[in-house]
Amino acid sequence: MINPDAPQPTLPLVWSRSIAQSGPERSGQSVPFDPLADEYRGVAGIVSDVDEAGVSWLRASLTRTDHMARIILAVYPGCPTKETQLSQLHDLQSQQEYRIQFRILPMTCMVGAPANCLVAIPKDQSNLVLLFGSTPNFGLLEPDHTHLNMAFRADQALSNAWIHWLDVTWDQAAPLNGLTVDIPSLSPARGSGDAVAHWKAYCDLCLQSDSKIAITRFGEKQRNSHGSDGDSTESSQGADPDKIRRSKLSEIISIPTLDHISNRVTRLLSEGMQVAVVRDRAVAPLDVPINPKLFDQNAAYRDGNVVHRQSFRISALSKTELRIMEQYRKASRTIINKLGLSLETGLYWMPNNVIELYKREAQFTEKKAQNELAKLVGPTAKSFVESKREEIKQNLQKTYDRVGRHGSPSEDAVEELLVEIEERINNALNSSILAPVTYSNITFDLRESNDTLEAPWAQVEKLICNLARFPREALCNSKALLELKSLSLSEILAAMNIADDNILRSANGNFTDAIDRSSQDLQVIGRIAQTNISEQHRCQAYFMVIDGKSYESISQFIDKSRSIDQEKLDLK
Repeated sequence: MINPDAPQPTLPLVWSRSIAQSGPERSGQSVPFDPLADEYRGVAGIVSDVDEAGVSWLRASLTRTDHMARIILAVYPGCPTKETQLSQLHDLQSQQEYRIQFRILPMTCMVGAPANCLVAIPKDQSNLVLLFGSTPNFGLLEPDHTHLNMAFRADQALSNAWIHWLDVTWDQAAPLNGLTVDIPSLSPARGSGDAVAHWKAYCDLCLQSDSKIAITRFGEKQRNSHGSDGDSTESSQGADPDKIRRSKLSEIISIPTLDHISNRVTRLLSEGMQVAVVRDRAVAPLDVPINPKLFDQNAAYRDGNVVHRQSFRISALSKTELRIMEQYRKASRTIINKLGLSLETGLYWMPNNVIELYKREAQFTEKKAQNELAKLVGPTAKSFVESKREEIKQNLQKTYDRVGRHGSPSEDAVEELLVEIEERINNALNSSILAPVTYSNITFDLRESNDTLEAPWAQVEKLICNLARFPREALCNSKALLELKSLSLSEILAAMNIADDNILRSANGNFTDAIDRSSQDLQVIGRIAQTNISEQHRCQAYFMVIDGKSYESISQFIDKSRSIDQEKLDLK
């Protein structure tokens, strides 16, 4: 069925080819179910015109995986779905009814065509992949240019609306059982042989190039508005028909489209998410602030333009122990800083596969942090703090004496500090020591703007620059990544390689040979970042590095871009 050597489909995609006909001769496109089956846990939706080929494909797909299936079979008088096919699907359902269920939805009136809309349900609970189009029978048909099918990851709002539609439609459909398999055996009316031949001739005629033939009916030349033979009125007025025919429809009617770089950036962004640490949800530090008034001090003293600020903190942990726990407390940011691509201060972007690696490393680090804290504290926070009571009182007294106070801190003040220290340790023991993170889907409006207050490509340029830098810096100096104890350098680079980076493709796992090239590439990336060209053109130059273009061609592109950008400035 699916050609294993065919290029894997990349969402979003539009296709008009059968899933059984992938390969170079069919543009390598296929419905994502088969090649990406490992990523999904089930399929649901509605499909029409299921025949013997459709049953065979579905049976093969469901028996070689553990996928869940909930499929509505749309039928109508004379449709290709017969009792034989329904009986076979009923048998399949009977074997594993907990996993596979079908329902029947007959059309009550023949107006329009039945829907064909399926969703692939990802294992990782991410957004549904919607497959919607006019090709019935799971796409197992001869190619037809009148068919249009789309596969894309639906956002949460669309997914929610689709799920509501499926719930309602599923309830309206009838279960596939011993009664509903008995579909009337009807056949559509057949036309005469002459009618079939005439229609085929018409189809062949329409498929001929309009640059070689200009007709309105069989054998009749096109007439212009004056009724005479020859070129059309538009041609006679000086328009170039060939140029018009070669123009894209989107250009003729001015539909805004993405250029190559904008399209590439948009597709890359669909492969990951923005990541940020939620600071206000982080566990509090294990040292507690002391109000300076306890020592008869002010938080700040001002002498004219000079401000002297001071603060006091106390902990039941030693300086070394506190430093270790503080490193764990800030580990989320540390890990993200190593694995993420910086957008702005505190904002990072990660490919989805890298996010999975981050989660693994964060869980590994959280477990270490909890074990470390439990080892330091012992059975309970209360007993640990109580064991440190006299030491804490002595240290408070030393500070009391050093700032020139007489006497000792009040017992009530000391008790309040001990209670707060205990609460902070308990909170750390009973929640995550690492700060949580938040994920966001982001998009950029990449349309060109003349507004000097807008910079649509600013963050994008930083993202693509860091995407180009990441594998090269990792290859030249892997020390930072090797500090991530649960991850290997090779899997990090593989997860980050969403742009099919030439430095990794050509290395083919032998990273030693790629180090010299990486070092040279980093110098080129640095020069690009300092070049006085538009941010969009710098993005294109970074992609040239990623794609392994020659340094000469990159230099030529920069020179050309500088001229183009200067012309635009002159026009303004």
